[in-house]
Amino acid sequence: MNDKDRIIKEYRHNSITKFLSNVLDVDLKDAEYNAEQIENSMTDDVLTKLASFLDYIEQCTSAKTKSAQCGKNCDKSGNCGSCSCCGYCSDTK
Repeated sequence: MNDKDRIIKEYRHNSITKFLSNVLDVDLKDAEYNAEQIENSMTDDVLTKLASFLDYIEQCTSAKTKSAQCGKNCDKSGNCGSCSCCGYCSDTK
């Protein structure tokens, strides 16, 4: 496996592991194991798309980036309108 392939594999594994652990609150050891199981059951193309989507969800719903990344209708102070990317703003009103 070359360096590029190794980096891609690591990126996909880390994205899935973080999603399982941070979003679904799966124990880290179980998240690592299940990430490998998921990786072994999908094609490379699907894994890459899934990892990109999971990263998008994490960025969009991160407390640090709510108004900066996600809030198309949010102002700099964090006061939100209707957020079209994740629904955070409309869900918290």
